Amino acid sequence: MNEHETMTRTPADREEEFFANLDCCTLLKDLLKNWWVILLAGITACLMVNTLPCISGIGSVPGIGSVPGIEYIAGIGYKPMYTSSTTVIVTGTARSGDSFSTYSGNAERFTNILTDDYILQEVSEDMGLKKLNVEVHAEVIADSNMVSLSVRSDKPTTSHRVIKGILQHYSDISEMMYPGYVLEELVPAVYPSEPDNSYDAADMSRKWAAAAMAVTAALILILSYYYDSVKNEKDVERKLDTKLYAAIYHERKYKTFRMALRPGRLKKKKSLMISSPVASFGFVESYRRLREKLAARCARSGRKVILITSMLENEGKSTVAANLALAFAGISDKVLLMDGDLRKPAQHKIFELEEENHEEFSDYLRGKAAIADCLTRDETSGIYMICNKNHCADSSEILTGERMRNLMVQMKSRMDYIIIDTPPVEMVADAEILTRYADYSLLVITPDHAPTEAVNDCIDQLKEGGAKLLGCVLNNIYTIPLLIQQITGIDISAAAGSRYGRYSGYGSSYGYGRGYGYGSRYGYGSGYGYGKKAEGGQDSADSGKEKKHSADSCRETVSGKGFFAERVSRTSGRKEEE
Repeated sequence: MNEHETMTRTPADREEEFFANLDCCTLLKDLLKNWWVILLAGITACLMVNTLPCISGIGSVPGIGSVPGIEYIAGIGYKPMYTSSTTVIVTGTARSGDSFSTYSGNAERFTNILTDDYILQEVSEDMGLKKLNVEVHAEVIADSNMVSLSVRSDKPTTSHRVIKGILQHYSDISEMMYPGYVLEELVPAVYPSEPDNSYDAADMSRKWAAAAMAVTAALILILSYYYDSVKNEKDVERKLDTKLYAAIYHERKYKTFRMALRPGRLKKKKSLMISSPVASFGFVESYRRLREKLAARCARSGRKVILITSMLENEGKSTVAANLALAFAGISDKVLLMDGDLRKPAQHKIFELEEENHEEFSDYLRGKAAIADCLTRDETSGIYMICNKNHCADSSEILTGERMRNLMVQMKSRMDYIIIDTPPVEMVADAEILTRYADYSLLVITPDHAPTEAVNDCIDQLKEGGAKLLGCVLNNIYTIPLLIQQITGIDISAAAGSRYGRYSGYGSSYGYGRGYGYGSRYGYGSGYGYGKKAEGGQDSADSGKEKKHSADSCRETVSGKGFFAERVSRTSGRKEEE
C-alpha cells in the first residue's frame, strides 16, 4: 500500500480492514497456547510484591534501609498513610460566661473552622508549600464539648506539622466569628511512627498478579493480531498468490481425558490416520473430498504424480501425504507413497516400518539395491511404499541421478496414483528437484505459522518448478466450537451450525508432522515388488485387469467408525503370492 492510498483511506476502510484481519479463533488459540506465559507473569508479579517491600523498608527489616527507586516500585499499588490526631475541648474565657450547653453547641461550629481552606492555606505557607495534600477530619464527640481532629497524609512529618499548624491558626477565624471561645488540647498530637494502613501482602499479590496477567494477555493478543500470517480460509484468497484447494480441520488425538493426562513417557508418538477406528467422520470426509478433486483432475489430464510439500517443518505435510495415500487406496489398488524427504524421513515412523526388512530408498538411488528390495506393501490398505529410515546428507545429488528418473518412468507405467512426500521448501533444495518428476504439487500450510510474505515467496518457487501448483491445503484448522470443546469437553458444533454438525468437534491439540502412526499396527515387510516376477510372468500390480470399484474390492464406510469398514480385498495379489 503506497503513501497516497494510505492518506485517502476513510475511517470506514480502516474499520473494514480491522475486522478483516480480526480472527477470534486465532486470538483465543494463541491465548491458550501461551497460558504458561500468562501464568508466569502472574507468579513473577506475586514474587515482586512480596520481595520489594522488604527491600524498600516497608517490611520493617532491621538493617536494610530505603533504596532509591526500589521504594517507588514497591509502592505501586500501595501507599502508606500516616495519621496524626488530637482531642481538643471548647472552653470560654472569663468574659464569655456561657454555660456548658453553649460550649457544646459551639463545638459543632468549630469543626468547620478547623477544616476551613483558609486555615489550611495559612499552614501551607508556613511550611513553604503551595498546596497541602492532606485529609483533615474533625467531628464532635457525642454529648460533649470536645472535638476530635485528625490529619492524614503520606508522610508522618506532614501530618504532625499540619495538625500543629491548624491549632495555631484557628484563632484567626474563631476570634472574629466566635469571640471568647478557645480550644485546649486535651490529648496532645502524637508523631505517627507507623502507617495506619498496614501493608496487606496477600491482597497486593492478588492485584499485581491479576494486572500482570491481564497486561501479558493483552500483549499476546496484540502481537497475534498484527502478525501477518494466514489465519483462516478467507486469508488464503486475500493474502496468498494461490487458491485454497482443501481444508483439513483439527482432529483430537487423545479422545479421552485419561489419555490426555497420561505422562509423556506413556503417550505414544502417533499421527491420526483416516484408517484409525477413532477418526471422526469430518476428518475422514475432508480427505475424501481432497481425493475426489485430485482424482477428477488426474482423470482429465491423464497425469498421476502428486507432490506434497510445505514451507517449514511441522506443518503436517507427511501426515497429509500419508492420509491422502490411504484415501486413494479406497478407490485404487495401485497407489504408491514415496518418501522423498531423505534428510528427515517420516513415513516409516507413521506406518511403523522400523522392524520391516526392506532396503533403503537412498540405497536404490546409489545403485546398491534393486527397486524390488525397496518396495513394500501394506496388505491392509494396499498402499505400496518406498521409504527411507536414516538421514541422507547427499539427497540433492542422488535425487537428480538417472536411477531416480528411471524409477519414476517405471512407476508411472505401473501405478494409478503416486504421492511424493518432500522436505520443506525453505529447508533444502530437494522439494524443487522433485517437482521435475511430479505432475501436480500441493503446499501444506498451518494457520498462523509462517509470515505471509515468506509463504508467497515459497509459492513463487513452486510455480517455477516442473509440477503445476494446484493450490494450498490449509491444515489443522481450529474453529471456535473446537476450542470450546477442547477447553470444556462440551460439543457445541451442532448448535453453532458448523460444517460437519455434531461430527466437527475434534478436541485437544496434537502435533501435526511430529506424531507417528495412530491406530493399530499394520503388517508390512512382505517385500512385495516388481523385480521378483520378471521370469514368472507379469506383476500382480500390472496384471492387465482393470480395477473394479465395487464393495468386494474396496469397502469405504460412512458411519464415522474409520476409513475401512472391512479389510480391503486384494484377491489378485494373494493368488500371485501363493
